[in-house]
Amino acid sequence: MRRLPRAATNSLPLRDVKPWTWLQGLGAARLISCCVIWSACWSVCRRSYLTTSVLVSRLLLLIYGIIFWSLSGQAEPLMGPQGLVPQLSAQQVQRMGRMPLLALGALAPVGPLGAAIVAGALSWLTAVYRSYLKVEFLRFQWDILAVESGALGVLLALSQLPHFVETRRICAALACQCVTLLCFKLMWGSCLCKLQSGCPEWNFGSAMAHHHRTTCLPKPLARPLHRWSGERRVSNVQGLMTLWAEGPLSILALSGCPWARAACCLLWCGLMLGIVVSGNYGFFNLLTCILSASLLDDQQLTPLARRLHPLADAPTGMLWPWCLWDGLLVALVTAAWALYTASTVSAIHRICAPKAPEGWCRRIEERLRALGLAGRYGLFARMTTSRDEVVLRELHRLPPDLAQRAVRDGLAVSAGEEFWVELALPFKPGPLNRAPPVLLNHMPRLDWQMWFVSLRWADGEQPSWFQDFLQGLMDRKPSVLKLVAHPWQHEVQKFALTQRPGAIRVTLEDYDYNPLPDAKRKDEVRAKGGQCFFDTFKKGAGGKDSTTWWELSGRWWRLNLTKSLGLLQTSGTVTRNTVLDPAILVIGLVSIVIALSAFMAFCTSSSSGKRKVTRCPAPATAPNRPAPAMPAMPEDMAQKGRCLSTALRARGSKGSESMRPSEVNPTSSVSVPAASDTSLPPPQEPKHIGGEEGGMFNWSPRSAEDFETLCPCLVVPDGMEFVFAVREVLTVVRQELSFSVVDLDGSPLSHIIVNETGSGPQCGIFLQMLDGEPLASIRTDMLHSWPGRLPEMCYASGEVFGRVAKGDGRDYVLRDNEDRILLRLEGNFKEKTVKATSWCGELIALSERCIISLDGGAHYQVRVAPGADAGLVLCSLLAMDKIEGGGRSTSP
Repeated sequence: MRRLPRAATNSLPLRDVKPWTWLQGLGAARLISCCVIWSACWSVCRRSYLTTSVLVSRLLLLIYGIIFWSLSGQAEPLMGPQGLVPQLSAQQVQRMGRMPLLALGALAPVGPLGAAIVAGALSWLTAVYRSYLKVEFLRFQWDILAVESGALGVLLALSQLPHFVETRRICAALACQCVTLLCFKLMWGSCLCKLQSGCPEWNFGSAMAHHHRTTCLPKPLARPLHRWSGERRVSNVQGLMTLWAEGPLSILALSGCPWARAACCLLWCGLMLGIVVSGNYGFFNLLTCILSASLLDDQQLTPLARRLHPLADAPTGMLWPWCLWDGLLVALVTAAWALYTASTVSAIHRICAPKAPEGWCRRIEERLRALGLAGRYGLFARMTTSRDEVVLRELHRLPPDLAQRAVRDGLAVSAGEEFWVELALPFKPGPLNRAPPVLLNHMPRLDWQMWFVSLRWADGEQPSWFQDFLQGLMDRKPSVLKLVAHPWQHEVQKFALTQRPGAIRVTLEDYDYNPLPDAKRKDEVRAKGGQCFFDTFKKGAGGKDSTTWWELSGRWWRLNLTKSLGLLQTSGTVTRNTVLDPAILVIGLVSIVIALSAFMAFCTSSSSGKRKVTRCPAPATAPNRPAPAMPAMPEDMAQKGRCLSTALRARGSKGSESMRPSEVNPTSSVSVPAASDTSLPPPQEPKHIGGEEGGMFNWSPRSAEDFETLCPCLVVPDGMEFVFAVREVLTVVRQELSFSVVDLDGSPLSHIIVNETGSGPQCGIFLQMLDGEPLASIRTDMLHSWPGRLPEMCYASGEVFGRVAKGDGRDYVLRDNEDRILLRLEGNFKEKTVKATSWCGELIALSERCIISLDGGAHYQVRVAPGADAGLVLCSLLAMDKIEGGGRSTSP
């Protein structure tokens, strides 16, 4: 093969151009190390990865099922007792065929038991696969990546075992951070190895002009892509895009910003999709896409959160055995994260500055690397410019009619009374009348190794197993014939495999794509039998000897196969249509799912990560928020407007003191846990920092008899409005917390207790007075258990008052038991700009974000019209928070 010389450092353009010069230095390594720590702190403190950990761990288990399924059919001839490299016993080979069944553990129910099943299955599969890495055929970089990914998948599964929600959140964040570091190390190493290898093709921008032709196992689309990438501008753009995606833009994964991480995830998936279009790389592309999904958090995976989040949370009481269990798991996950982070920091320093001094991080990396848990990656470091294929030919005596067909089809060459018959492996380029294959995550090990045989042969080397392979062909060993035989062989090749050859000849032949029809030279002459996909240049003959059998006619095509063995029987131009590539379909579907999640991140993450320092503008002046005018309210009316708040506080005999379990009303049919002391507002002097206090909406007075009431004691009197603030803590997942509804001065008015650990009426959100008297409740068990079901409003007795249902577009309505509309809720539920109207369209309530200087947490204020049921409005807004998931602060 024509190998490219190593270029001098001063002759490489990218060495003198930023940012490539900045990437190769100790300063870049130190900056990236700081980003690693910053990203971990941000993930643990501000984001939740519970859904991500469940999703990625189970997808990794499915990938392992695909890996062992692909390997089980090749294990006996490659590694069995009679294989090319005997490493396994017959019993081990049989057990390998049953390994893919462990991937069914991915279907286990979400929860601690399912997580334990996934962790056990991944642990076993990873340990078994790691023991195979010493075999010649399993030393690819993606095999090392699979072992490292499996170990981190076990860590992801273990992070789902803690009993308490907050502990699970911390463990999941640390585990996902480890997977993110693996992705970053893979991409960063692949970029830096191209710059440091001295390959002129990468440095001069012509690498992609050769990539699609020299890829190990090309696909049919590689031919038109090779023609398209042959233009210098296109090749330069593709090369720079690859380097940017693997290098500078990869730092977005460590930024801590949700939308930046989602963009990086989308970028990496796009890179994998571009690779899989033209080449068969087995499970590598899908595995990388799954690993990149660890960049997405629960808020960006909201559609999956309700299905994948565990169905049981911790009870109210913190028993010491559960505390001990959670402490052990946190210590285990934290130690694993610390060790893996140290090894990654060492790898980054080694990649950016190979001469950097060794330290304790380097020693940790070496220890983990010895265990197969800290691989070194550098994909496509050097680009070859020619394609030398190993071609095997055997000497046989053929029947006259078969010999005539074989010579006509270019598979046999006469040698006196005998013929040299070309053998063809199932998937590597061979016969000129066969198009490249399309494989769905299958990794043909022998076909891949043949590409490396040609590389080593060009350097004067030869792998040890290759002589055993040739000897097995001569002796017609069944294990070797199993690697060569395939259903779509030509009849002469089938006949040859049943006969013992007189001799075997091995040649290196330079393959190239035949030009597309619109690029054909004027002096090109078609052969009688048609045209070919590859041109072959026989080096042994000392010159060029091209044979054409078929070519692409037009942009879209398919193979016209006969009913026998897939031999093209054509003369002239062949009409062809496209064949859908299943590998591209799978990678494309995964990319689409992740792209949709990334798009959601762009739309939602920027607002969810910010905290306002002043109250939002009033609805009367805010743009795109239709609301009535807000004239100033007289002082006497403002004084009356605070009477309801005073009355609510007066009903609580204990004021703002926390409730005890014994203080819950024993006559209530629904018992709820007490509010924790830490969840209630601290005893400090509050300060109102919103807009003008006491503004009143210009709505028409209503009477309580105009609509059905949920909380009669919370009906706003005529001539005044009720203004209160609600903390933004509710999310779509199951929660267990409590907080207070406060007025604009920060004084508590009532308690909200969230307990979703059980089922039925015991699972929901409960509204209570300060003295513990129940007011109403919201059942949420159906929201978590049945997709599509929405919460129900209940009286204090537990009887159903009404049900939330979808309205027009993104609106929601509250219907009573007779399916009549009681309330209609519309607006931006994420931004808390919601308008509540009655069945006849009259304005009842408006909400907007505000800040109460009580504890710095995010709140939104609600203004209820005269004559309206404030309890019904409050319950409706809490239900919207649970459905849409708008919490911005950590759960207390």
